[in-house]
Amino acid sequence: MGVPEHVRRAVLFFHADRCFYCGREADTVDHIIAGDGDDPTNLTAACTTCNAAKSVRPLAGRLV
Repeated sequence: MGVPEHVRRAVLFFHADRCFYCGREADTVDHIIAGDGDDPTNLTAACTTCNAAKSVRPLAGRLV
């Protein structure tokens, strides 16, 4: 099961469809803390490349 579509759209909108990590166009959302739920406060916008590269490692650097 994934992040509910309405939550995914809201997170992408909040981040202006820009990847938190590289600034390119975001097409996915990433869990800031893996396994900590689908609450929007635990999600950030990400492009597919950055989301895959981060995997389940903790978010480095700044927090949203």
